[in-house]
Amino acid sequence: MKRDHAGRFVRADGMANVLTGLGDVFRDKATGTRLLANADLTQHQIDALYHDDGLAAKIVDMPANDLTREGFEIRDFDGDLQAVESGLETLAALEHLSDLDRWGSAYGGAILGAAIDDGLPAYEPLDLGRIQRVRGLFVLDRHCVTPVWSRGRSVGEPDGYMIVTDGPEADAIQGRLIHASRVQKFCGGTPLSRLQRQLRMGWGVSVYKRVWERLRRILVAYGYGETILQDISVDVFTIAGLAEAMQRGQEEYVRKRLMSMQLGKDVLHGVALDAGTKERPAEGYVTQSRSVTGVRELIEMFVNGLVSAVPIPRSELLGETTGGLNTGTNSGEKRTYNAFIKGRQTRYGTRWINWILELLFASKEGPTRGVVPPKWTVHWHSLMTPTESEVADLEYKIAQTDEIRWRTGAASSDDIRYTRIELGSRGCLEERPDGEDPPDMPDEDAAIERGSREDASTGRGRGDGSIGRSSWRIRRAGAGAERRADEGDPRAGWPDRAQGAADRVRRGDAADRRAGRRAHASRSAAHARVAAQLRARGRTGTGRDSATERRAS
Repeated sequence: MKRDHAGRFVRADGMANVLTGLGDVFRDKATGTRLLANADLTQHQIDALYHDDGLAAKIVDMPANDLTREGFEIRDFDGDLQAVESGLETLAALEHLSDLDRWGSAYGGAILGAAIDDGLPAYEPLDLGRIQRVRGLFVLDRHCVTPVWSRGRSVGEPDGYMIVTDGPEADAIQGRLIHASRVQKFCGGTPLSRLQRQLRMGWGVSVYKRVWERLRRILVAYGYGETILQDISVDVFTIAGLAEAMQRGQEEYVRKRLMSMQLGKDVLHGVALDAGTKERPAEGYVTQSRSVTGVRELIEMFVNGLVSAVPIPRSELLGETTGGLNTGTNSGEKRTYNAFIKGRQTRYGTRWINWILELLFASKEGPTRGVVPPKWTVHWHSLMTPTESEVADLEYKIAQTDEIRWRTGAASSDDIRYTRIELGSRGCLEERPDGEDPPDMPDEDAAIERGSREDASTGRGRGDGSIGRSSWRIRRAGAGAERRADEGDPRAGWPDRAQGAADRVRRGDAADRRAGRRAHASRSAAHARVAAQLRARGRTGTGRDSATERRAS
């Protein structure tokens, strides 16, 4: 700002217009706008917001619930996985992680503590080698604990926390002071500068701080909207000589007259009016409606302001039912929200779960009896829940891709079956481990399977001692034809199907082509047996049986 020749303050930068007053501090109202820091919400204000307003509660509850909604799985672990999962369920690990995220976001800080039997007081550092049992977990928000620093320090991470509230947590740790190594702290996920965190004794800020002004506008707008609805119609009474009566001090008469009219309208659903005389005009009554045009758009503007300040999709935050294209689980806003939750899982959830797992593994009564595995991985399940139609489309595309790989020789049929059917995987194809045979066949295929395994043991077949899956299917078809022939129901279509299968095998890799030759020999033997049975039974004539006999002969 600087003064002009007339002594007025004018802007020295930015846009200004002398004629319209744009940029003039005395003529442009916008120049009076100042940015003021909002005060932190108190504990009682946060309690009132969370417990009394459903929209405010959603802002905290939805990310906390979705953090653990689909759960996780432990990979690269060689021990008893079922025992580990049972231990996590006993500790209610997922529920405590959700509460840690919930109260840490709402109040700007919370801790997840563990009640551990290690022979040491809770204010001593945790020693993994002395853990006998993990008795339970607990979550306390920032107002239930006070950070404690040793040697007079008051900066950096605290050395422990003093429990300042009464409850079972103090009894669980047999004291009120707990060391920082026995807890996990969460400060709400809102980044703060070093100075701001130091001013708050190491805690963060509530998520309500950033959205409070926008949330307040919505609550006020809803309140004004309710007031407008109550006064949407106005009763207008016409009383003869009202002005003269007020001048003569007859206010009581006017008040009683108006009350009698309103009482009659409410009770009798009618109004008694004076018909008047020649000298005095009659009384009148009319209802006038007020327009509410623009109120909906105004409230919608405030709602959009709140939606833009939170990562939750509008449809889920407001409970709206959307329709049309790109509004389902694959919509952009839901993908963005799922990415936000995935980031919180990676940044915070994985660290919390690994801490709990380390306590379980180090426990002498835990699933590994005190032996901490050298490696394990926490993998969070996807939040995207596909519909049946989406699953079917994915399976169809995977099947098309596998067929192209098989026809071009990039993958064998045995690898496809092993990966897709036996492992149930939708990822990359995997080879069957050496020495592992396909699942057991039905009894009718036992003889053929034994013969094929003998061939494999002598070096014939795929060359690595395993049996191609395509040749196994053809042998199943040959055995089925033999069984049908024994039952007196030879089917003419079997040789064609077997021939087609053999042709497909010949287009595969070299191992499957050798399996096709074995299938051809099996098919020829089956043809001979079918023809012999037909001739022995003397079945002749036209139709299917004759065609079967001609092909078999």
